[in-house]
Amino acid sequence: MEVVVYLNARCKEILELLMTAGTYMTVDEIARAKMISRRSFYYDLCKNQRMAGVP
Repeated sequence: MEVVVYLNARCKEILELLMTAGTYMTVDEIARAKMISRRSFYYDLCKNQRMAGVP
């Protein structure tokens, strides 16, 4: 069974932030930059991982 996951705008913005950062970023730095909670970041990270096929 194939699961289809669509990325929302915030997930895309997080990916763009990470790809253009040029260095590592902590969860707190990302959460502050996107004005979201740490929990929201982890939710979006899981969604991005499912989209990429990472278990």
